[in-house]
Amino acid sequence: MAHGPPGPPDFLGGEPPVSASATIAPDFAHTPLGRKPFEMARAATLDDISRIVDDYGAAAERAKIAGSDGVQLHAANGYLVDQFLRSGTNLRDDDYGGSPENRTRFMREILERLIEVWGKDRVSVRLSPNGETQGCDDDNPPATFGAAAWVLEELGVSFLELRQPGPDGTFGCTDVPKQSDHIRKIYTGPVVLNSDYTAEQACAEVEAGKCEAVSFGRPYISNPDLAERIRTGAEWAPNVNVPASWYLPGPQGYIDYPALSGV
Repeated sequence: MAHGPPGPPDFLGGEPPVSASATIAPDFAHTPLGRKPFEMARAATLDDISRIVDDYGAAAERAKIAGSDGVQLHAANGYLVDQFLRSGTNLRDDDYGGSPENRTRFMREILERLIEVWGKDRVSVRLSPNGETQGCDDDNPPATFGAAAWVLEELGVSFLELRQPGPDGTFGCTDVPKQSDHIRKIYTGPVVLNSDYTAEQACAEVEAGKCEAVSFGRPYISNPDLAERIRTGAEWAPNVNVPASWYLPGPQGYIDYPALSGV
């Protein structure tokens, strides 16, 4: 489903995307015809919200039929759930807007539906609580994501993943403080941290009790054997230019990165 400003009309039969409010994302969307400027989204109606929650439930059912181990709600990176969470993109004055607690309502309803399908032990969430992403920002991250953390604690989701770039991030950077310490005081389940970690930094975070695990995303594109490189202490291929090849046709920048010799 292509909801929200990151979902251009090219994927929606020419119709505008749906968001929390009538907003527009900066920069460009990836489309079959190349990169195009984002277009203005329309505010979701209550009927839209009900339909979208049903869509998530149907997707969860299909994931189970396909043999998945569980599902993760992508509530990060400026996509639809994130647009409802953050004050900069949620300008609503109904039960889904205004206070941080109201702005978490959409996420809660989706999670309740996913838990109906999978059970809470098979449902996790990904958030990006610090800094702007795809035009999605917040004027009080501790309040917003503290409220989100309470929802996750109350529902008992299996784990929470946090993407938190820093001032020197290689894909998005921000001076907005990381929220993981604040969130960890509220949500008592396992926390997985993400964004620009080396193997050594990841181990240090786990050993310091900052999280239960660290996830790696982009490094796996340029290092198809990343786990083996971490195990043996081998050098990593750089991944700073990886996003330039995203969503483009052909194998270049996807499957043409070399593995370690003999792996």
